[in-house]
Amino acid sequence: MQTNYAVSTKSIIPNTVLMVRPNAFRPNEQTAKDNSFQAPLDIVNANTSKISEDAKREFDDMVSTLRRNDINVEVFESEEKNTPDSVFPNNWLSTHPNGLLITYPMHCENRRVERRDDIVSYLQQHYNVQQAVDLSFLEKDGHIVEGTGAMVIDHVNALAYACLSQRANKTAVTLACEAIGLTPICFKAFDTLGTAVYHTNVIMCVGSDFAIVATSMIEESDKDMVLSALKKTGKIVIDISEEQVNSFAGNCLELLNSGGKRLLLLSKTAFDSLNEAQLALLPGDLTLLPIAVPTLEMGGGSVRCMVAGIHLQHKRPYRTNYNV
Repeated sequence: MQTNYAVSTKSIIPNTVLMVRPNAFRPNEQTAKDNSFQAPLDIVNANTSKISEDAKREFDDMVSTLRRNDINVEVFESEEKNTPDSVFPNNWLSTHPNGLLITYPMHCENRRVERRDDIVSYLQQHYNVQQAVDLSFLEKDGHIVEGTGAMVIDHVNALAYACLSQRANKTAVTLACEAIGLTPICFKAFDTLGTAVYHTNVIMCVGSDFAIVATSMIEESDKDMVLSALKKTGKIVIDISEEQVNSFAGNCLELLNSGGKRLLLLSKTAFDSLNEAQLALLPGDLTLLPIAVPTLEMGGGSVRCMVAGIHLQHKRPYRTNYNV
């Protein structure tokens, strides 16, 4: 079912995010096969307890930083011990300005357990969810699209940029876009070793009027299509290198705080990798919010992966469900 996705620029930037506090965080052995950003498992296995505790501390510090900067944060505790990636909820859940809530098919078995009815029910109870669509049935036929990790969405122009991989095949991307009301822009991207980029949101961030993109990693035959779409929709393009991608410089998210200030959420690792020329290209009214999460980045994702933007209208004045 095609859904109307007409939204205003002001409505597309979330001021509320959903986060899941890690219970037993570790780089996931099941995702290590195609996530080249993860820390080596032999190093991790020798320090599991410390890594888990450091991950919790970094998570709590990030929640506190977001709230100090007037971003609303909905926090849930991880329920299962064998969900090492539960801290990355944006892969199984997304919400949209037209009132849709989508749950997604996941590639790895222990990531499928991350989907939670209690979180969906909470959002339906407290936010104006017009329709909940569960796409997890696609898993049985091997069709995978891991949420806003796999699709980087331009909400203003109803576009979804999707780097095809084991975590995003074209059939699933197309079906997800039809359900949401988006036009897919599918492409391929690889690192210098020829490994396919596992998630689009590690090489690309699309804001309301800018885009951060590792153009050198996009397959040559697809590059003009991607850049043309970005420029046609009025985005200032900030090009980043593969080295900066490895520092998670593409893993960012535009937020709007309760005072109306635009923020760019990124990790300290990412911020430290950007040069002055790149920073100068970002919009002047965009305040960068770097947060240190080096332990959590060992899992192959960074701050953008840790938050699911809530694009829904709250039913009542905002009250956080959990205080860290």
